[in-house]
Amino acid sequence: MTTIIPIPIFFYDVKAVAKPYSSSNRVVCLLSALLYLFTIIAFVGTLTFYTSPSQRFTTETIISSKWQMDDYKCTPLQSATFHGFTTDWGYEQCLSNIHKADSSNVFRVTKTTSSSGTTEDHYDYRFYDGGIVSLYDIGYASSVLQTDPVHEVFNAWSRPGYSCYREPPLTNGVFNIAMNYSECLTSIIQPSEESLVLASGSYLFYPLGRNTSCYSATPVAGANTDTYNRGHGRLGDAGTTCTTCTIIHMMNGEERCLGITSNLTDAIATWTRIINTPADSYGNFYSDFVCNQLKYSSNGFRCWLKDPPTTLEHAIEEYNTQYPPETICAPLKQNAPFQCSRRVETSLIMRLSLSLASAQAIFSIIGLFFVYMLTWYKPANKCPLCRSRPVDLVEVEDPSNKGCTFMCCDECKFRLSSA
Repeated sequence: MTTIIPIPIFFYDVKAVAKPYSSSNRVVCLLSALLYLFTIIAFVGTLTFYTSPSQRFTTETIISSKWQMDDYKCTPLQSATFHGFTTDWGYEQCLSNIHKADSSNVFRVTKTTSSSGTTEDHYDYRFYDGGIVSLYDIGYASSVLQTDPVHEVFNAWSRPGYSCYREPPLTNGVFNIAMNYSECLTSIIQPSEESLVLASGSYLFYPLGRNTSCYSATPVAGANTDTYNRGHGRLGDAGTTCTTCTIIHMMNGEERCLGITSNLTDAIATWTRIINTPADSYGNFYSDFVCNQLKYSSNGFRCWLKDPPTTLEHAIEEYNTQYPPETICAPLKQNAPFQCSRRVETSLIMRLSLSLASAQAIFSIIGLFFVYMLTWYKPANKCPLCRSRPVDLVEVEDPSNKGCTFMCCDECKFRLSSA
């Protein structure tokens, strides 16, 4: 075996005393005591550290598809875009940052209301820098255009669940106002001093206000050739009993108004009698005669699920009702996945384990350092026949060691015993 693996003969000396790392047991005991003292100090110090308020609680983090979990604070792992606004906020952070609608963030804006370029003023809501909600834009996207190019489409002016208005531009000269049939029924007024206007010596009747069109007149001749004119041609029959009635041409002849040539009192009485003329097969001569004209439009009807607000006060009310912060921030609830974190107290077993691991590390590091000191810093070898390294020193009890007074190397001891 020794020919294959060179093993010194003294390796087989089973009765040999283990080699000490120092010539003094006091040094070994002192270093051992220091080693355990440092270990205990490390254990107590780290245990105190891990028990302090700053270290006693740790952050526990999980990834979840839910935006909210009990005792956790959740934030999305990616950005989300809604109403033109891009953010990486969580839902609760969004609620705290969004501004509610008021006069400072609801503002007037001009909207193009048709392909012809017709514009109207509406109100948008800026809930945060870069984020704008527009009730008009949202309503327009869900609206339905029902065309009526020849005034023959049945009920094109209405749609169940919708409010329908004539699509601008209004080119037929009939009540050039953004009003639908239902609103007309509630807005029409009786003949009075406020609704009659003197023009060319005759009193004209404006049933929807002076800033709209007059109560029109259409001759009977040729009226039966068109459904639109047939209803208006009835005025010829109503006017046969009116000796003071006349037709006044307005707007370069494009608008024909029925006028009453008399004093104001008689004009009011005559107009009252005309609008109360018994109804015929087309309807009465007041609300039906006036408002039915709003059922026709050469450009069709734009039908809205909900009318956009037209005043600042109404707009603020509608935005706070339809788009409160909870509604605006709602898309963030679907912005999964979410990183959810919470502060939890470290258990006593965990703190003890961390402290013990730290003490073991200190024990190992300082122990290795002490061994290094004992290995490389020892008394010089006094055996004259020995030339080995000091690390090989062993205790020699043979008095005939020829000068090796206390410690000699294994090689020296072997030589002496074999001499």
